[in-house]
Amino acid sequence: MKKILAVDAVGCLVDYNGKINKNIKRLIDKFKVKKIILTNVNDKEKKKFLKNIDYQIFSLKHQPDKTNPKYFKKFLSQHNLKPNQLIYFEHNIKAVKSAKSIGIITHHYNGSLKSLENFLNLFLDKEQSIPKKNEKNFHYYPQHPIVIGVGDKKISNFMPCVWNTALSYEPFMYGISVKKDRFTNKILKNVKFFSINFLDFKHVRFIRLIGRSSGKLIHKTKEFGIKFSNGLNFNVPILSDAYLIFECEKKYEKNFGTHTLFVGKVKMIHTKNIISRKSILDTSKISPTLYLGADHYIGLDKKSLLNLKSLSFHKSYSLKNK
Repeated sequence: MKKILAVDAVGCLVDYNGKINKNIKRLIDKFKVKKIILTNVNDKEKKKFLKNIDYQIFSLKHQPDKTNPKYFKKFLSQHNLKPNQLIYFEHNIKAVKSAKSIGIITHHYNGSLKSLENFLNLFLDKEQSIPKKNEKNFHYYPQHPIVIGVGDKKISNFMPCVWNTALSYEPFMYGISVKKDRFTNKILKNVKFFSINFLDFKHVRFIRLIGRSSGKLIHKTKEFGIKFSNGLNFNVPILSDAYLIFECEKKYEKNFGTHTLFVGKVKMIHTKNIISRKSILDTSKISPTLYLGADHYIGLDKKSLLNLKSLSFHKSYSLKNK
């Protein structure tokens, strides 16, 4: 979406003698977007206040002033713009409220150049959008997919789950968010235990395979020759190739829109002895799988590992429990 930067004149870009605020001009010139000066001046005032401005100027000559939303409506209409295409900063708080009332993204400039810079960086360097119904967003990826293992008396099933997270140290709780129409969701609602399986990146094709197939129509364990065994808890299938497994007792479940969040208390942890290094994953031996969305996967760059353990904590961290 093409954006335009609208700039208040007197009180922002120029003072009451028409002198340019060089700091503001230097800042707005960093952004390669069209700039328009929004002002109330009439012809006489224009000669006094705007004599040094070389940007495009828009004024309704006080008919009405910017404190009236009609001013901004006329501007948008004349330039064939939608309110969210205009990024505006203004010193007069009444004019700020007027612009905001019709949906214009507006910053109240109170003399702080840093606040203005932060505002412009947010709204000129980034696109804004409202999530649309049935639209899938992957902006927050990569995520670490795990594989859920779940079974009843008839079948054992495995399904990758990207939306997963630890929820508590004590008790150790882990959450998985599963789409309501998934076969695994149906089984999870009817069992007390499930497993969380972590796989090395070398198994990425397997992760994708079991995610793009349905346990409702096939027995995945037979169809794909999955190597697994049951854990210590009742009927909890565990992947033999996983480097880390949690056996979880289901404690909570709650629907959130299209998904159900299942929360399990970790009852047993299975860990390959090659991965543990002071409880930190040894990336020289294991490469965790990362998911970027839309069937795109990536491994971990082992050379990027950075140990910041030697850095001291801020004093507020040491005092937080006192």
